[in-house]
Amino acid sequence: MRASPAGDQLLYELGRLFAQGRRLVWAAAVRRLEENGYSPLWWGLLAYLSHRGPSTQREIAVATGQHPAGVSRLVDDLLEARLVRRGRDQRDRRRARVELTARGRAVFDATRPHVLGALRETLSPLSAAEKRRLLALFQKLMPPAEDEAGAPSEKKPRKGRRAAS
Repeated sequence: MRASPAGDQLLYELGRLFAQGRRLVWAAAVRRLEENGYSPLWWGLLAYLSHRGPSTQREIAVATGQHPAGVSRLVDDLLEARLVRRGRDQRDRRRARVELTARGRAVFDATRPHVLGALRETLSPLSAAEKRRLLALFQKLMPPAEDEAGAPSEKKPRKGRRAAS
């Protein structure tokens, strides 16, 4: 089946707006963090650990869209700054898990208002209902979460997605 020119234009515009929207939100957050002396890359990892709890570096890489080698270097930096610690997974001793330290939690708590302020400012043209709708649409686009072994953790297709045949 061949796409129509109007359909192609719609896809192009969506892609362009996704990219511009990401830059707009990220630039505002980065500006606020850097103005206050914080690294946005560090913040992203601290935020992930704050919300998800102890995680493997692979889980962090998949969830944050970063290359595993980059996550490894970032974790090393955060270990040196004593913001995270690395330990063995109690369920599978072969896996290392990364978790926040008390100092890492304090840094996250101190930086969170800067990021939320940037998000509030950037998303201010949207009503609360529009923000909820946008969240639902983005969640619909996201692939299912993976389990520790890398397999999809959801057994059934999510609403709005068809099962692969």
